[in-house]
Amino acid sequence: MLKKIVIPILLFCLFYSKAQATHLMGGEITWQCQGNGSYIFTVKLYRDCNGSIGEDSITVYVFNNPALDSIRLGVVTRNDISPNCNPSGPVISCKAAEDSKTPIAGAVQEAIFKSAPINLSGVPPPNGWVFTYDECCRNQSISNISVASQYGFTLRAIMFPFNGKNAGPCFDSSPTFLESPSSIICLGYPFTYNHNASDADLDSLSYSWDTPFSDFSGNYDPPNNPFPLKYTNGYSYKSPLPGPAQDSRNVPATINAATGEISFTSYTQGYFVTVVKVEAWKCNQKVAEIYREMQIVLLPCSVNEQPTVTFTSYKDTVEAGELVNFTIHGNDPGVLADGVTPQSLTITATGTQLGTSATTGCLNPPCATLNPTAPVKGTTDVTTTFNWQTTCDHIAQASGCNPHPNTYTFVFKTQDDFCPAPAQNISTVSITVLATKIVPSPQPRCVAVQPNGDVTLTWSAVSNAAGTFNS
Repeated sequence: MLKKIVIPILLFCLFYSKAQATHLMGGEITWQCQGNGSYIFTVKLYRDCNGSIGEDSITVYVFNNPALDSIRLGVVTRNDISPNCNPSGPVISCKAAEDSKTPIAGAVQEAIFKSAPINLSGVPPPNGWVFTYDECCRNQSISNISVASQYGFTLRAIMFPFNGKNAGPCFDSSPTFLESPSSIICLGYPFTYNHNASDADLDSLSYSWDTPFSDFSGNYDPPNNPFPLKYTNGYSYKSPLPGPAQDSRNVPATINAATGEISFTSYTQGYFVTVVKVEAWKCNQKVAEIYREMQIVLLPCSVNEQPTVTFTSYKDTVEAGELVNFTIHGNDPGVLADGVTPQSLTITATGTQLGTSATTGCLNPPCATLNPTAPVKGTTDVTTTFNWQTTCDHIAQASGCNPHPNTYTFVFKTQDDFCPAPAQNISTVSITVLATKIVPSPQPRCVAVQPNGDVTLTWSAVSNAAGTFNS
């Protein structure tokens, strides 16, 4: 396999590359298994809209695979994922940043690149096939990385071996993120967020913080090349956001290893690099790692409380066949920056089991639905109802050695339209579906043979209060 080599042929080209890259905020690499046995790789890049966002194609480099050293990806779409503020402003968007020619904090573009279908063959080594994309340079305003502007990025993902099975034709997809990253957040209130990773193969997922890497040339050999970036005092990759060391009122960021929910409170402003790693496990073997790097901007804002969200009572553990039903209600009596206009609220939701109808749009029908469907909008108050008719299709089922999980995660985001940073309240709901209780066997009492040879069997009826007897 060829090593990745970068040669600065012209000094002008080197300077131009740096100028193009100084506004990269993060990204991730994933892959999806196609029905014909090939793979499609996807790279999502997140960029500060105050810089140039012009690439039409990029290269992912491949390591530890003797048959493949790179994958070319072309741009398929560019999306403005800036905060969705009220039109009264201040306007935060890529277009506004481009038109004004001045920096606008929080204006972020997502660029999505995809490869053509590609065949991978062979068995990955124990340390996996490593896929990387790197670029120079970082924002000089970053608060938690020492001299960040001197270093670049390396995004990475790893495909591990599984039971010595040939990777071609493909049999496993990596996890993917259902939520766009949050980039701009107001100071002074408890904030909760969830990247909400999902896995089409229903592999078990675990979340953790990880370290950002520099860019590199040559062979992939961390921690030597690329190397992990050094955090400033009071920060680490396990504690990348402000904590009590910066302000006694701060609550340091934590990540739930099972659900991926991130929670923190910050009174310290700045630009902070975070990396979240998601591991996928099949039959107790790790088969994939994906990493999402994202730069979070914490800003002082006018007083704006986050919406209050309430749920009607529901059970988070049910037996197959039970209906899960609850209402989500968001309320925000706050006003916009003009001090008069009521704020508007929006509820959005993600989850592999959330569909467009009971029969379509989810991983494993019957699907959960919202009524009205998301996004749900309202002024001051907003409400939607969750319905999910569970069945035996949703309980844990064996597939080879891998039991399909029976816990389903849904993420609900209730957000106002205050500028420059809408306040939001994110709720993670996990519902576990259990098999119905087995009706015990009846106890035979008498067997009688009739003159014609028929046999009459008598038994005592057993209790079936739940009505779950089938046959």
